[in-house]
Amino acid sequence: MKELDELGINLCKGQGNLFVESLDRYTGSSSIFIKRFMNCKECFRIDKYYEFDSAGIFEEMENRYDLQRGKEKFDPEAMYWVGYLYRYWAYVYEKSSSQIYKIISGKELSMLYGPYHTLDPKAAIDRICEAKGVDQQISQLQILKRIYLM
Repeated sequence: MKELDELGINLCKGQGNLFVESLDRYTGSSSIFIKRFMNCKECFRIDKYYEFDSAGIFEEMENRYDLQRGKEKFDPEAMYWVGYLYRYWAYVYEKSSSQIYKIISGKELSMLYGPYHTLDPKAAIDRICEAKGVDQQISQLQILKRIYLM
């Protein structure tokens, strides 16, 4: 686990803003956008190299996926929080976005906006992990075993 520094804060804000921008950019479901984003190559670049290029992200998303499916849109504040929290989790706990998405989906996370958005991000993540039975120190293989054996 590492400290949230200025770079981390900027990445969190950038991802939060990207999630909000997706509401206007795509007519499809917010949960589909989040699922696709959390598993795309550009998101991997953010995880690994801390490079954030919203134009590149949207280009990859538009070239690879149909993001016009579904209709359920999340509230802009919830979308910002979901984007921010996912990036905080990836940055501070040094996990990949796809690992985190396997723990909690965008739809599940958006439903926690009301009760958790006033918490410190670390406290929110700790509560999510506790509820899901996930130890932040366990391996990806252990996470997958818990998900599929539940």
